[in-house]
Amino acid sequence: MGQIKRLKIDEATSVIIREIMKED
Repeated sequence: MGQIKRLKIDEATSVIIREIMKED
């Protein structure tokens, strides 16, 4: 269960990082 939660967090993090890189 903890691993699934972490996977979703990693997914959200990569999306956020992508948005930040787009702004740069």
